[in-house]
Amino acid sequence: MSENIIQELHDEMEAEYKIIQSSKKKADDPACWKPVEYKTFMPQTGVKLMGGIFQKMFFQNKAYIKESYRYKDYCKDKTWIEALADLEGNGWYPWLPASNDGRMLGGAANILRWENDPELKKIVEDILSRIESQMREDGYYNYYSENDSYDCRNLPNDTEKKKLFSERKNYDRVFWTRGMIAAGMAGYTDAYAVLRRMYDWFNGAEKYLPDMLMGYNATNGLPGGPLVYHTPIGRTEDMTVTQRFYDQDYLINAFIKRIPESFSHYPGERPHCYELLAVEAMLDEYRATGEKRYLDAALGAWEIFNGGYEQIGGSVAICEGGGPYPYGSLYITTGHVGETCGSVFWIFINQHLLQLFPDEEKYAFEIEQSLYNVLAACRTPENRCRYHNKMHGKKEKGDFAGSCCEVSSTLLLSDLPNYIYTVSENSVTVNTFAASILENGIALIKTETDFPYSNEVKITASAKKEKNIFLRIRIPGWNAGNLDIYEDGNLIASGLPGSYLTIGGNFENERIFTFKLSARLEKHDYHGWDQVEGKKRFAVMYGPVLMAFRGNFDEKTVPAVAVDTNDKYLGFKKTSELHFTVPSEIPLEAVPYFEIQRETFTCFPVTEK
Repeated sequence: MSENIIQELHDEMEAEYKIIQSSKKKADDPACWKPVEYKTFMPQTGVKLMGGIFQKMFFQNKAYIKESYRYKDYCKDKTWIEALADLEGNGWYPWLPASNDGRMLGGAANILRWENDPELKKIVEDILSRIESQMREDGYYNYYSENDSYDCRNLPNDTEKKKLFSERKNYDRVFWTRGMIAAGMAGYTDAYAVLRRMYDWFNGAEKYLPDMLMGYNATNGLPGGPLVYHTPIGRTEDMTVTQRFYDQDYLINAFIKRIPESFSHYPGERPHCYELLAVEAMLDEYRATGEKRYLDAALGAWEIFNGGYEQIGGSVAICEGGGPYPYGSLYITTGHVGETCGSVFWIFINQHLLQLFPDEEKYAFEIEQSLYNVLAACRTPENRCRYHNKMHGKKEKGDFAGSCCEVSSTLLLSDLPNYIYTVSENSVTVNTFAASILENGIALIKTETDFPYSNEVKITASAKKEKNIFLRIRIPGWNAGNLDIYEDGNLIASGLPGSYLTIGGNFENERIFTFKLSARLEKHDYHGWDQVEGKKRFAVMYGPVLMAFRGNFDEKTVPAVAVDTNDKYLGFKKTSELHFTVPSEIPLEAVPYFEIQRETFTCFPVTEK
């Protein structure tokens, strides 16, 4: 790591902040914008889950929202210290109330797009009513005065408490915004009206907008305006104010140049997975303006993150509670890895990119593996949520307290049907293999599978409007060899791993396609810093599923495993689908990481070099 690079980032940041604080930074001329359209879209409605892991996650999340909402006022009259002392896993943390409302609102409202639920309707209406009653006449909304300080660096006695409270305005506003947009998409037009009033106030609040970047977790504020811009109530000002007061040219340039330290030593706040929110915003800015630098920056950030801050299996290695971590460190034994929030944001980014570049299979894979290995793994049977998804030792018991990770995962899991298919004017793409039905104006698609516990997939498709349509099927990069597609028992097409296979023609009558995925156990060497002298750490994937090695061993022990790379199952003995006994120095069983609860395990055993 170059100290010169780190210092240069700091110097460039300080110089740019002075320009922003003087209100001299300019936005691009909207007259010159060249908007970019998605090539394919998330369906938003018309998808029903029909079983399997995805439906289980969806139902668990629905139950969580209902139960959690009963505790919303638990900490209402408590100080932060009091809440920490007697929270005991119930209630909502009191220091980010608007974000908790927003994400809970978003979770409940997202579900209502997929199915009718009177109890969730009541929750949505309750939150919206409370928000409307608390909004000021001028449009300002939040649980604290807009005069609260933003800049924790300029506060005396820079305590953690002051840091926590200094981040609220950026953090709370964006997650409140996501919730209000979700409610609007679910048919609550009054949510859009309230959101518009707030952003009209925000866009005109130049008396303190120059200081917004100076607070803790400042990049959290970047996505707000772009998110609103891409709604039915969006206005040009939502984007131009973002460009004037939130865009950081030095960071954009660092991403374009693929400078790893732009993540690990980001000078605007603590190194954190929340920097991914800036990447999401850049993609929304690119869609609005057509400015290629935004896309180049987002793609550069994707490469940086994917190459050095993403664990095998798709979880996040740069997160709070430690660091700054050097690029590629990928610590295992620290508990502060696999922050659920980070994987939620990572999925958001990859879904943006998949809609822009629908032939790039790698983005679908990133979504897929993060869903299995973080989102399916972070929830407990008691409907609690794990803040971090540890890779070794014992998983956290989970929270039920409205933490950032808890409610971020709620926001995504409630929209889980959106991550299976994408659609365009005359085509439907199957990106993820989950038992489900899609019915829209284009087609009726039924996917039958028990993947990953079965490799067999059956897709039934028929056209709804125009008889000639296209069905696109993802061929995963992890598939062992070409994927053969059969129709009525006859081989009709074969495609390469890491691509999409397109089937066109007349779908006026129902057509049935079958194929068998070729997932197998694959060994992946670990190149991070938590090594064992004289040994080599590794992980095992089964298609997109990270495997865990569980057994009765001390949390400090790293079990040794014998591996036969010439065998389809690495020399492990299959006991049932996705369960294996493992040749090792102590009794071990290999199982999906998402099945692990509170038993001792490791995702990274060792073998001989």
